[in-house]
Amino acid sequence: AKRIEEAGGRPLRGRVCGVLAISRSLGDQVFKDYVIAKPSIREVTVPSGSVLIVACDGLWDVLKDEEAVRVAQAYGTDAKKKESTADYLVQQALQRKSTDNVTVVVVWL
Repeated sequence: AKRIEEAGGRPLRGRVCGVLAISRSLGDQVFKDYVIAKPSIREVTVPSGSVLIVACDGLWDVLKDEEAVRVAQAYGTDAKKKESTADYLVQQALQRKSTDNVTVVVVWL
C-alpha cells in the first residue's frame, strides 16, 4: 500500500485504485505507474514428490490451496495423468462454477 501511495495511486478495498487485485502485474497499461513486475523471490526446500500449482483467480476462487494440492496429487497418480493434471484442475474449477478466467500450470517436483 505504501509503495502504491508513493507512486500516486490509492489502495481501495484491497485493490490498486479500487480495480486491480494485485500490486505486481504485467500488461495492465493503465496501472503501470502503480504496479511493478519485479517478483518477490524466496528459496525453499521441498520434499520429492511435491507439487507446485501456479494458477489465476479462477482456480483459487473455488479451491483452497491445500485442496488443490490434494486434488492434483490424487489425480496425478501416474506419468500419463501427471501430464493432464493442469487440465483436470481447470475442469474442477469450471465444475465448481468459477466465474473468473482459469489458467493452471502444475509442476511435479
